Amino acid sequence: MSIGQERLRILCLHGGRSNSIVVSLQVSGFVQAFGPAAEFVELDGPFPASGPPEEDILNLFGEDDSYFEWWDANSHTDKAYPGWERSVEYLQREIATQGPFDVIIGFSQGAMMATLATAHYMEKHSVPYKAIVLVCGMWPQDGMPDMYSAASPGKPQLAFPSFHIMGEKDFMYEESKAQVDYFSEATRHVYSHSQGHRFPPLPQYKDMYKEIAQKIRSVCARPLE
Repeated sequence: MSIGQERLRILCLHGGRSNSIVVSLQVSGFVQAFGPAAEFVELDGPFPASGPPEEDILNLFGEDDSYFEWWDANSHTDKAYPGWERSVEYLQREIATQGPFDVIIGFSQGAMMATLATAHYMEKHSVPYKAIVLVCGMWPQDGMPDMYSAASPGKPQLAFPSFHIMGEKDFMYEESKAQVDYFSEATRHVYSHSQGHRFPPLPQYKDMYKEIAQKIRSVCARPLE
């Protein structure tokens, strides 16, 4: 990174029933790809987890850690997201106080939260960041502004720089693929990996992370050095 060059600031949103510590480890591929050219900030959701986290998280972090969520959801097939309004307000407030940010990376429920927040910003014609990275996400079934309602295929696409990362063995794979069509083809970038509901593993997908990092720097008009 050149002397005097500002670092990108990247906000990371964890999945449901997870926390900021977990997502700080999950984004390690991006941390490695950006190196000193980016600062990563992790944010806990506003609600305590309504149930236990996934088994792999419990195995690593234990039952005594604190876990959070963006809304109460028992399944990715739920059509209602109790608490989404509070979460959008909370996230927008944190972006205003902790920002500015250049990019939001969201995983699973955090990816849906990033989509929700972006849509609500766009409804007001001003988004305070430049791109979103959606890992193992899906198009929100609740809380979206009418102009982007999933129930209306004729509604306009979300024309905002987006990077979609899907796991081919993910239980949400079909939903992740379907989500892509709601984003403008001119501003979306789509990637997949061969595993499940997770970030692409290192070192196998090191080149993917590097490519995405380069494209993000281009979107943000800052060359990666």
